[in-house]
Amino acid sequence: MRIADWVFPCLGQAAAIVGCILLLIAGAAVTPHPAEAQQSGARPYRVHAGAYDITVFSNASTLSLGTVDYVIVIAEPGGGPPITDAHVLIHAEHGVEEQKGQAIALHVPDKPGRYTARVELDRAGVWEMAVEVNSDRGRVQIGTASHVVPTPRQSTAGGLVFIGVFSVLVLVVLYLAWSSRRALRQRELTGAG
Repeated sequence: MRIADWVFPCLGQAAAIVGCILLLIAGAAVTPHPAEAQQSGARPYRVHAGAYDITVFSNASTLSLGTVDYVIVIAEPGGGPPITDAHVLIHAEHGVEEQKGQAIALHVPDKPGRYTARVELDRAGVWEMAVEVNSDRGRVQIGTASHVVPTPRQSTAGGLVFIGVFSVLVLVVLYLAWSSRRALRQRELTGAG
């Protein structure tokens, strides 16, 4: 058996392996890293208002623009027992477009005094947020930290470049496989003739 008979069939396989490795590297290069992701983390806001000690945690989602999860903890003042019978609303108002909305925060039965809600802010810009608490102890409304919803990126240039590079890589792998098979056939014909 000649070395050429063994080497040329392996070239097609090697080209396919190299192509797969290049695709994996390209995929890793375009995958966002945690440092590039949108910042997140619950931001606590504590206030004593009326007959309530209120702690508000807001956590903007890193996966969906405009999604904010709220956890509101309500207790009686001075470290008193949690309040479990309150009606809690979260109010949102867009700073420019005067769009308003609200969400109901529901009590978590296994965690007394804790209320949760998910708010969907559907426009880019600054949203002023407020929490309203209402029970037989009275009604209060407090302003909390505002949220900024960034304008979503609508660029397709990066996607088109990726498609172009991927297409070129596939064509190179196909060419290498075709040319190695052609060379193998020619060697077989010249060896047989």
